[in-house]
Amino acid sequence: MTNIGSLYIHVPFCVRKCPYCAFYSRSYSKEAVGRYLDGLEMEIQWWKDRGIFPGPLKTIYIGGGTPSILTPCEWDRFIDIIAGHFTIETQAEVTVEANPDSVTPDLLSIWKNWYISRISLGVQSLDEHEIEWLNRPYSKEHVCKTLDMIKEYPFSLSCDLMFTIAGQTLRKWYENLSGLIHTWDPEHLSIYQLTLEHGTPWGMLPPEGITDGYGPYRFAQWYLPLKGYGQYEIASFAREEHICRHNLAYWYQENVIGLGPSAWGYLDGLRYSNAKELDTYLSSLRSKSQKGAWSYSEYLDNRKKAREAAILALRTSKGFNCREFRERFGSQSINEILDILDNIPDHLCCHKRDRVYLTSRGMRVANAIWEQLV
Repeated sequence: MTNIGSLYIHVPFCVRKCPYCAFYSRSYSKEAVGRYLDGLEMEIQWWKDRGIFPGPLKTIYIGGGTPSILTPCEWDRFIDIIAGHFTIETQAEVTVEANPDSVTPDLLSIWKNWYISRISLGVQSLDEHEIEWLNRPYSKEHVCKTLDMIKEYPFSLSCDLMFTIAGQTLRKWYENLSGLIHTWDPEHLSIYQLTLEHGTPWGMLPPEGITDGYGPYRFAQWYLPLKGYGQYEIASFAREEHICRHNLAYWYQENVIGLGPSAWGYLDGLRYSNAKELDTYLSSLRSKSQKGAWSYSEYLDNRKKAREAAILALRTSKGFNCREFRERFGSQSINEILDILDNIPDHLCCHKRDRVYLTSRGMRVANAIWEQLV
């Protein structure tokens, strides 16, 4: 029986599309949300009909889009669907993504009374001008009031912050980090460099003034550990015992079922993605296709699984254990990987006893190192 302990659910609705965002989302409407929830039930049943029934679940991640845009009634139905089909561990890590403009006391109460244990809040910046430049649908006042509200509840709080914003000096970046930490003390921080993705408005017509990312990232690597946040993953820092377990399920190539339009999943070497558009996703499910809502699938052979596992593990501060890799993938695969990594300077990639991992300097140039393994 396939062991599946993690679930990702994509909620594809937003107030409006940010110009740099490459994730699938569409405008909110009650009618569209109703059809989406119908599809979610159909997709879960499709998996059950094939004997794949995850659980008890150790982690659930509800992402988007903007899951917090759903109304309390819509959240009640969403929870009924998940609770009616899955068993969830008592101590499960259940994360929901939210934006400052759509979090309400009613939603927080619903989440508190279910299994939600983490909120990942898309702060991005505490600077009013930076928020406006990013075309985010809220103000600094929204951010501050929402953070105050969340801290009244027993959630673990994760905040996203973005760097390389036009006009962002190292001083402004420091003020974003320090202001967030000293005022609200989130348990987890995810920092992202603004990237211009293909197919997005800014990918097609880049804005002026985007700054270099090396300095802000290096500063965060120095500053955040001083404030008690360990870097456990390329873009994530957490206080002790608040590492995101769902993130690690991805980086250690564990099985994750993905539900909803555009969701990705991985099952014992099978990687798949669902149809991107809501209407296509729904029509695929209604057609009773043997592939359900999938628009893409690939079965990785042993060599590809090993290479991918190494790349994913090197996103983390612990990297991978050579002995365990040899047991999983065989001597030939691990030797090929080590031959490539042996050409990376020791100050970037460290091979200590049986463990291989990127140093702090290596994480700053991680893309160039991962490309060697593709």
